[in-house]
Amino acid sequence: MKKNVSVFVLLIFLCAIITASLSEEINYQWEYQGDVAFFEMNGKIGLIDKNRNILHRAEFDSVSPFDNNGLAEIMIAGKTGMINAFGEIVIEPIFCSYMGYTTVENGFVELHDEAVAYQNMQQQWGFYSLEGDLISEAQWDDTYGFINNFAYVKKNGLWNMIDKKGKIVLGDWWNSIDVGHGGTATLWNSEKGISVDSQGQIYETYRIDSDGSWHQSTYNS
Repeated sequence: MKKNVSVFVLLIFLCAIITASLSEEINYQWEYQGDVAFFEMNGKIGLIDKNRNILHRAEFDSVSPFDNNGLAEIMIAGKTGMINAFGEIVIEPIFCSYMGYTTVENGFVELHDEAVAYQNMQQQWGFYSLEGDLISEAQWDDTYGFINNFAYVKKNGLWNMIDKKGKIVLGDWWNSIDVGHGGTATLWNSEKGISVDSQGQIYETYRIDSDGSWHQSTYNS
């Protein structure tokens, strides 16, 4: 019995030493977001909880606050990735010029944050799911990001849609696009156009005359 008590006391003593050592070595601590906070130690950044448990060791060069999806941007050795509040790296750091979400501004402002968009060094866009799965490698020249499980993407000057498996949705590619609320859009070229609803379904088609006038007709799927 005495031996068990002695071991228990020793464990408490060791935990106290480790906690004290951690507090002494931390150079700076960010404000808590929920139950976790970033901390700086020896010039690197890590993640701890309110019990001073290290959730991720200090190895990052910079971090961003956690977003509404519970992800925070991390940078290490020039690479960018994403970490969650459990200290797990969700998206392994890669070389890219941007990683995050996209915003639509068209007389309104709308955040498209159903997937993580990234832009490679050649300024092409790709996507990861919020769980860290690769949806599409960087190959798109422009995008409005994912909303309602679809994203409008541009390649070689033409627009289409992809789903969260990275598959092309529309049969035709389009020269121009006008994006509205909730993922609605109108796409067109010199001869015809379509309108797409918030679920990615075509509901109108148009004929465009040589003088630029549009003629609307109900789409039959």
